[in-house]
Amino acid sequence: MSTLNSHQEFKKGYNVPEGEEKYFHILFLDKHVNMKSKTVSEKFSVQKYKPGEWRVIQKHIETPGIGIKVTGHDEFSILHDPTVVAKKPGRKPATDKPKDE
Repeated sequence: MSTLNSHQEFKKGYNVPEGEEKYFHILFLDKHVNMKSKTVSEKFSVQKYKPGEWRVIQKHIETPGIGIKVTGHDEFSILHDPTVVAKKPGRKPATDKPKDE
């Protein structure tokens, strides 16, 4: 499974634990290379941050020359952003088109 696909699968099936809705939930990926067998293993971990904490880390991640190295991980993906309001399922908006008879 490629890393990109596994991030998408994890995001799709991730549920925010009750009471932690106000935190950022970040999926980190660490790649470990076994030089003897020439294989790469991937280890995933989820960490939560208060919005102010994550914004400081994100600022450093986006700084050229520092990047993701500031976290000590190889890749990351935001699983839950408390600043984004989730769309609730509901009715479709009405249209002006008449129904076909």
